[in-house]
Amino acid sequence: MNNIKLLITDIDGTVLNEKCEYTPKLKNLFHILTNNGVKVVLATGRMFMGADPVRQELELKTPVVCYQGAMIREGDKILHQASVKNEIAKEVIETSRKKGFHLNLYNDDVLIVEDDNKKFMEDYTKGRHTTYKVVNSFDEVKLNVVSKLLAIVYDEDEQLVNYYREYNIYKPITKLIKMVPIPEARLPKIPIKEDGREFVKSTKNPPTPLNKLSYYLDYPQNWKL
Repeated sequence: MNNIKLLITDIDGTVLNEKCEYTPKLKNLFHILTNNGVKVVLATGRMFMGADPVRQELELKTPVVCYQGAMIREGDKILHQASVKNEIAKEVIETSRKKGFHLNLYNDDVLIVEDDNKKFMEDYTKGRHTTYKVVNSFDEVKLNVVSKLLAIVYDEDEQLVNYYREYNIYKPITKLIKMVPIPEARLPKIPIKEDGREFVKSTKNPPTPLNKLSYYLDYPQNWKL
């Protein structure tokens, strides 16, 4: 264990099960690691609001990596932030409207929707320490720091499947979203939910969030991925 300095783990489906619960055994393991000088960091697609309470429950004393690496935050202190450009966010919004996708907009660390599908939003936020704001239109939202956009489809549609094929995005998979490739909008290889796709700020240097974190934790930045 002496050679291990840092453990970075996802939250959903890793630390937490499908009921958003962790086991006492896992919490005890994190205590053992921490007491042996290993820093445990949570890295997730969740917003800070939904991630930090998990860190607190697990009694971790480290920053949280949110939005698939687009933000690293510790309390009120933001250590790293990479936002989606406003023009890209607007393009994703318009494409989602045209195709009938539900869209979660994460602006200034607030989850905003214009389609208040209560059943879906209840499922999405349940057990995640997350609240959301409903607006009549995203057009009335002043875009500032857009950390992420999440496009979701409720039901599979033949037109949507043809849309995938038209742009040669991937072999059609039931309820899996990928929209038209947009410059500077990176699509993670693995979606959080089987019916959603996330858009976050791309980077020419993928280890950037890791380097920011290692710098803050006073670790050398010679990571090999």
